[in-house]
Amino acid sequence: MIRLEDSSGNGLLELAHGVDGGYVTAAWERLTNDMGSCTIAISPSVPIRYLQRNNRIKIYRMIGETLRLENETWYFLTRLRRVQDDNGVWTWEITGVDLNALLAWRVAANFAQNAAVDKTMPADNMIKQVATEQFGSSPTDYAGAAAGRSWAGVAIESQFGLAPTIDRKFAHRYLLDAFKEFADESASQGKWLGFDLVDTGINSLMLRTYIGQRGSDRRAGSLQAIVLSSERGNIVAPVLDFDYTNEATHIYALGGGTGASRIVQTATDALRVAFYGPYGRIERTRDARNLSGTGEVLSEAKAELINARPRAALTFRVVDVDGCEYGSDYFWGDLVTAEVWDSTDMMGNPTAESTLFTMDVRIHSVRSSVDENGVASHELGVGDAGEYGAATGGVTIYGGSVPVTIGQASADRYAAALAEIGVSVADMAARVRRISVVEG
Repeated sequence: MIRLEDSSGNGLLELAHGVDGGYVTAAWERLTNDMGSCTIAISPSVPIRYLQRNNRIKIYRMIGETLRLENETWYFLTRLRRVQDDNGVWTWEITGVDLNALLAWRVAANFAQNAAVDKTMPADNMIKQVATEQFGSSPTDYAGAAAGRSWAGVAIESQFGLAPTIDRKFAHRYLLDAFKEFADESASQGKWLGFDLVDTGINSLMLRTYIGQRGSDRRAGSLQAIVLSSERGNIVAPVLDFDYTNEATHIYALGGGTGASRIVQTATDALRVAFYGPYGRIERTRDARNLSGTGEVLSEAKAELINARPRAALTFRVVDVDGCEYGSDYFWGDLVTAEVWDSTDMMGNPTAESTLFTMDVRIHSVRSSVDENGVASHELGVGDAGEYGAATGGVTIYGGSVPVTIGQASADRYAAALAEIGVSVADMAARVRRISVVEG
């Protein structure tokens, strides 16, 4: 069910699927540390007065006997189109963005060197402190106090100080972009950090942070284990995507100063460099000329090393089976285990030569849809479930074409184990064809 409300949260319409005055199709997605969106095709009989800018789009799904708001968010209406298909049938097509749009719509509106945009503190506290100063009860801007920037009904979770301490300057930045950088910096120091604006009740929102994981640990071996695989019949159409296009293994961060006096700090992934052989050093620069502190510039180098990792992505559509129903048994943000076969016969079944890749993954995105026939489906995007090492920003080892993403602690254990049996990392790299993903 889809509920339309005005910009103040007053109910306008409830739209059922496939009926006059209802909706035809719907698709919506949530992204970790980013802004999600929705697109909904609505009956042309819905009056345009109900489809105004910033009206609220709330999507509900029946889980068991409970009607639940999808993924703790709703969407601001940002686009309206009148569309005619090949059969001459008209529909309204509305597009919306989720609550994290509020972070994309707010600037860190203070001059450089102002304490509001130049902070050193735990990364999770920094997100909440900046939010307080930019849209809380007493916000400021370039001119000083700015009461008009305060958002009523938006609460900010208490500060817990669980993430690493970071040093950031972010004058004039959009908050969403700045918060992403805070989270990346936390990851580069060994602690995954998430943030989100969520619906907590009638006209009530809250900015929250998440340390280590957003949801529950449902990896294989846990009490609530969820294992997703074609073999178990709970996923279809898996796509493994390994993208090395923008990879770098050594970063030069170029800070303030001119000529030979310019600050330069570096970050390198030594294990990846060695593993790739004689041409494994892939260099990149990061422009940090606005920074004058050595530590700040080094943080930029580490953050860029994280951004420059090769991308390993797994997406698939989930199939609900007994004990493994999305939205009931597991959720967006959970840690789960995924299994993928790299060789199948013409019917899609594993062959005798198949190799199973087992990955502990975080569900970092979910895209849901309802088609013309009212059939709902969910496509999940998953990524590594580990945390990144403080020294290198994480290690990615490659065996053949298959990446193994591990945390620094696991990398150390891995290297020590190889040394114990008299095998070097380089030697192992030459011999490994397939490796299951191991997380730190």
